[in-house]
Amino acid sequence: MPKLTEATQKARKSQIIQAAMDCFLDHGYSATTMAQIISKSGLSSGSIYSHFSSKEEILREAITSNLAGVKETTPLPGKVLPPRQLAHQFFNRLDVARGAKIMLTVWREASTSTKTGEVLLHTLEEITDFLAEVLLPWAKLHTPAGIDTCEYSKRTARVLMAVAHGALVRITLDSNLDRENFVNDAFSLLPGE
Repeated sequence: MPKLTEATQKARKSQIIQAAMDCFLDHGYSATTMAQIISKSGLSSGSIYSHFSSKEEILREAITSNLAGVKETTPLPGKVLPPRQLAHQFFNRLDVARGAKIMLTVWREASTSTKTGEVLLHTLEEITDFLAEVLLPWAKLHTPAGIDTCEYSKRTARVLMAVAHGALVRITLDSNLDRENFVNDAFSLLPGE
């Protein structure tokens, strides 16, 4: 069998991830099988398994690739970016309608599946660590006396994640919501300077 180019490998991975996300939305994460992902992707099982060994690995890659996209649009290290501005930037990079539904499906199932929960917690910590790193220059200017700057940056990143998660849940559940105003109101709870 001929070796795939890097571009073809990347395209195949993307095709598999999109098929998996469709299946997760249609059937739920736990109920989705690799056979369904294979069928939805239109690729052979050999092709799928040459890229991913499990749906957990596909989920992990989907989250990682989305995070990589966010990292690409985040300012260079050292630039002061207040939490509110970072939250808007991070949130605007997400496919809110689709991503939030998948996120809620995975969250629900993570509460009953240890394996799914571990994947989710690992990726949430990875995202939080990234946000804390981006917030560190801001934290150096705003950390209250007596608190470690790195810890303050991490705590602020966790709050940012909590506010963003709450906004995603509400947006997913309320189709009549004025999303832009709601997100602005939610993120106004975060420091803006």
